[in-house]
Amino acid sequence: AEAFDGAGAMMYKLHAAGLIGYRVPAAAHHVHFKYGLPLGTYLGSPVTDGAKFVALFFDGKKSTRILSRYLDPAGEPDDRGVQDFDFALPAAAQGERELVFISQTGKTDIMDWCCWSQPKFTP
Repeated sequence: AEAFDGAGAMMYKLHAAGLIGYRVPAAAHHVHFKYGLPLGTYLGSPVTDGAKFVALFFDGKKSTRILSRYLDPAGEPDDRGVQDFDFALPAAAQGERELVFISQTGKTDIMDWCCWSQPKFTP
């Protein structure tokens, strides 16, 4: 994945459709990350028709969808720029925990350069 600086956070481009997973540290009870579509996807030609950003938290037994947001920066000004996401992680069973980011296309996959920061886990 290509990395760049987006609003002070390193962002990684994950073209839709794609996914990336992170192991959640045992002591983590909170996660913060940033996501969005870069300027080039909606300024110029062609433009994106939007993309869906999904984050799943796996506790070793089941998954919980903690984020599901469709961004359409070409058609919706509020969807432009870097979006912030903070979340208190659900109490989990003992075992391996994982956070998975999924980028999904809109009607087409044109210019669907979904960007995610590395998640920051805190106690």
